[in-house]
Amino acid sequence: MSDENIQNEEKIMQDYELGLHLIPTLEDKTEEVFEGIKAIVTKTDGTVTGESTPVLIPLAYQMVKKIDSKNYKYNTASFGWVKFTTSTAAIESLKEELDLHNDILRYILLKTTADANTSSEDISKFLQGDEEDEVREEKESVAQHEDKGKEFSEEEEEVKEETEESPKETEEEINQKVDEAIDAITEEKEEK
Repeated sequence: MSDENIQNEEKIMQDYELGLHLIPTLEDKTEEVFEGIKAIVTKTDGTVTGESTPVLIPLAYQMVKKIDSKNYKYNTASFGWVKFTTSTAAIESLKEELDLHNDILRYILLKTTADANTSSEDISKFLQGDEEDEVREEKESVAQHEDKGKEFSEEEEEVKEETEESPKETEEEINQKVDEAIDAITEEKEEK
């Protein structure tokens, strides 16, 4: 690749989205840290075009962050995103800056389009909705099992009614059938 092609590639502007999980122990400093991350984006020749301030969300699994040679475990994180436009050449320096930031639990940097936006609040509501959906599905499942239990009870009642309606054999009739069966077996043995 010629020097001219490399220079042209460095001038190409692209829309990016930076999704962030910030450590939850920041509490009141979360907004300040988020503003600092946006400053890093602008410092690396980026122009912020959209953002969603971080909101605390539960994580799907526990994450570990090593800070000053000590491991910290987190079950929640503050999630937010920054959308920006920058040259493709600036991305590597941005990644280096983000990798050194101790308050970022995890991040993802994606190419995007100018019109793709979902707020962190909407994502948080969606995640909470999943939990509500799971509870609702569990209740529906229990109700279905209870309905099946009722169906079985109704079937048992039908069988019970049928057996009550059928004429019962008397004890004498049963004894007579047993005696006949014994006689038949005894005759077979004698014939042999």
